[in-house]
Amino acid sequence: MEQILDNSWQEGFKNTSHSCPKYRNGTPSLTTLYPECVNPVNEYFWTDELHPSSRVHKLLASQVKEVRF
Repeated sequence: MEQILDNSWQEGFKNTSHSCPKYRNGTPSLTTLYPECVNPVNEYFWTDELHPSSRVHKLLASQVKEVRF
């Protein structure tokens, strides 16, 4: 996860320090943008104060797959 955070801009994340409350209960798509959130959901690293976003989970799964197989 640190590697993703360290390369967050290269991965397309524009916000790695906060989450947007509007996105916490899910969104219709990975590119949903609610005006009060400033950035689309896929550009946030965190879903809330504790949980990484779905996009982070996908990147982590991809890294695990590369190491494991």
